[in-house]
Amino acid sequence: MYQDKVIYVNNSATSYPKPPEVAWAVMQALELPPEMSGRGEGAGSEDKVTAARGRIARFFGCSDPDRIIFCSNASDALNLAIHGFVNALESRPIHVVTTTNDHNSVLRPLRTLEANGRIGLTIVPSDSVGNLSAKEIEAAMRRDTELLAVNHLSNVVGTIAPVEELARICRKRGVTLLVDAAQSASVLPIDVEQSGIDLLAFTGHKYMLGPTGIGGLYIGENVKLVPRKQGGTGVKSEYPFQPEELPVRYEAGTVNYIGIVGLDAALGYIQEVGLKAVRSRMTELRAECEEGLRRLPSVKVYGPDTSAEKGAIVSFTVDGHGVEEVGEILRQHYRIITRSGLHCAPLCHERLGAGAEGAVRASFSVLSDPESPEALVRAVAEIART
Repeated sequence: MYQDKVIYVNNSATSYPKPPEVAWAVMQALELPPEMSGRGEGAGSEDKVTAARGRIARFFGCSDPDRIIFCSNASDALNLAIHGFVNALESRPIHVVTTTNDHNSVLRPLRTLEANGRIGLTIVPSDSVGNLSAKEIEAAMRRDTELLAVNHLSNVVGTIAPVEELARICRKRGVTLLVDAAQSASVLPIDVEQSGIDLLAFTGHKYMLGPTGIGGLYIGENVKLVPRKQGGTGVKSEYPFQPEELPVRYEAGTVNYIGIVGLDAALGYIQEVGLKAVRSRMTELRAECEEGLRRLPSVKVYGPDTSAEKGAIVSFTVDGHGVEEVGEILRQHYRIITRSGLHCAPLCHERLGAGAEGAVRASFSVLSDPESPEALVRAVAEIART
């Protein structure tokens, strides 16, 4: 099967296509003077960075927009959260809990801190299909546990962590909860204050449908982080040190104005469509693809069965074919863009039994081509027969 158009199913990495509103907002930002409070006035009456910060705060259930810190992506936000939290405790060693579902953006900073003797680390395994147990995570906590870092939605199989239950456990034990929402932002409803999330890292270029290079970190009221950088803020320039006020305490230098206005436009689109409608559409596409792949006898699909509540992600392997080979055939011969490998989550693949090569991953967004599940299943069926 050959086709002229490109089928893109790699939205867990970077979403495509973007809403037209995003391109328009970015072009306007390039053509008009920038509107950033404290850094020069633009043509409009409203500061676009402040407006975007407010929309993001409301979207995540945060009552104070200044607690939304702009970062370059979720990895940047997670590094600020992890290193900033540990450094705020100075030399006191602490214990941290995370899981095998977590991304290298969590695992690598934590392992670096562990290797440097700053923390003790426990990694709680998922079950064989990628589900996490709140009871097992709580059992891993010790008297000196200060931080729990958990992936909200697995980027390998789409399973959802029991965040609200984990938040209750953390509050009971006095543990700070860091949630990696790189895959869940704009897929699952998130209310940081109602749920009791202390730190939430997100990125704009995945399911939030924004540009690359923009993300952020929500910092709860009771959390203290040491900034990772110092510099210009546009306010209190006479002060010799980084100001204490949020958000400038963590935003030294000019923020990514182009990315911020693009993300604001993307979030406006999602709110107009409605989060429920977005999730429903993504679930339909994922279920169609997964059901078709599970019917193929020489294809193994990882994760819970089709009926499970999860993200729009399907990971699979084909008997007799390497995952890189399958991905390359899909790209070259069928013009279908997937993602092959370990997806920066090697421990998750190990728990799933996917092997050292990992798996082929297809991931859908609300704007994915409606023909993409069928096209992928037909192509994989042909590959499996060869």
